[in-house]
Amino acid sequence: MSKALLISDETLKSETIINDNTGSEFLAPAIETSQDIYLQQLIGTELLDKLYDLVITNDIVKDEFTAYKTLLDDYITNYLKFKVLSEVTIPLAYKYRNVGVVQTTHDNVQSTTLKDAQLVANHYELRATFYAERMSKYLCANAGLYPEYKSTRNGADMMADPDAYTTNWVL
Repeated sequence: MSKALLISDETLKSETIINDNTGSEFLAPAIETSQDIYLQQLIGTELLDKLYDLVITNDIVKDEFTAYKTLLDDYITNYLKFKVLSEVTIPLAYKYRNVGVVQTTHDNVQSTTLKDAQLVANHYELRATFYAERMSKYLCANAGLYPEYKSTRNGADMMADPDAYTTNWVL
């Protein structure tokens, strides 16, 4: 199955605090990780593959796939905005170089500490968790619209887990 990015760099830059000069080389891996690890747990492999196929073929805009477009536009995009912010925070602040892991700095910008970067990542993780729970409740209530939800083709597929959004934070 071919994979697609279900949220674009442009959407991230226009609808979040990500600066316009942040390169795709940082955002694309965070998007892929957010989709492959976290979104796939929430919606399952089959539904994720269906969305990839609809986006790649541009069939998502056809009338018969309105439910999938609603899922993508109203639920997945909101989830991915915050999950990507959470996922990209540390890689933007720290890089691997020949001398080891370094904190990136610029003459006109004060860099953050690892503790501060983790605090920022956790801030956005909590928002992603809200949207994950909202999406899971929507999918459970509308499972009939998405036959791929909660089904698998083989043992390698991930089954949707509507509780995958829970966090380690206890309030």
